[in-house]
Amino acid sequence: MAVILVLVSAYRALGGASSRPIDPAALLRSLHAELSGSLENLQAALSAAVPGAPHDDDTARAGRRRTAAIQQTLDGLPPDSQLDDAQAAARALLIAATEDAAWAWRMLEAGPPGPGLAQAMLVLCEHAARCCAEAGPLVNATAGGEPPDGAGDALLEPGAGLPVEQLGGAADVKA
Repeated sequence: MAVILVLVSAYRALGGASSRPIDPAALLRSLHAELSGSLENLQAALSAAVPGAPHDDDTARAGRRRTAAIQQTLDGLPPDSQLDDAQAAARALLIAATEDAAWAWRMLEAGPPGPGLAQAMLVLCEHAARCCAEAGPLVNATAGGEPPDGAGDALLEPGAGLPVEQLGGAADVKA
């Protein structure tokens, strides 16, 4: 009996299941703010990237890790059936944005990008920023609120008509 009590207390002390329920709305707002910051850093890193020039591995590694932490926390949210419509839509948009940002950070971390990879990273970053922007009103919606008309459009049309600045100039990429 004593062994079971010790194991249960050790489980609790080492970060076992929390007895306090999470507030999905507050967590989504926090994750949205974190992702927005990560995307700002990604945009700055991409605008500073020059093909063939040395790049900062530490910035890319930190950005990838930050985005991975956001992804893991999103995975820990309750299922969509336990969220209201606005929260479920925000979660889907944030998941799409973190996936795109994670890939862009990975590509940047791999080394100095060539022109094709640089354009791909910019498209991923722009799509992630668009999803994150669409999630903004949803994470601030009142409980039980319906998602506004057009919410989630960024999921349906990745990269469609987004302005993308290439390293050598500007282009309008259409998917």
